[in-house]
Amino acid sequence: MILIDVRSPEEYAEDRIGESPLVPLIDIEAGFGVQQVQAIARSIVKSNQTQPTIVLYCARGGRSVKAYQKLQKIGFNLAFLSGGITAWREAVPAKQDAEILAPITRSLPEAVRSN
Repeated sequence: MILIDVRSPEEYAEDRIGESPLVPLIDIEAGFGVQQVQAIARSIVKSNQTQPTIVLYCARGGRSVKAYQKLQKIGFNLAFLSGGITAWREAVPAKQDAEILAPITRSLPEAVRSN
């Protein structure tokens, strides 16, 4: 699974879930963000692995739904985080992100984790 933040760079700088990469909705709507999402997903898929699920998130869910709708045709498994980072933070304090996400992020290349 890959978490991708679709909020603005300013929101991303304030808080994000783990080391999730940023691909703002505005970039996805412009088209070049679609290519970024594809590159992120392809960078972690090995030849004999199944495709990862890309989980999109924003502040509360609205922008991630829009991103989901724009990305449906790229051929990857997609989902969005209902309630966004707001709901995530109600359940998981920032200091626990690494522990919670470790099983799904340890296989990500450094370039994806630090995007």
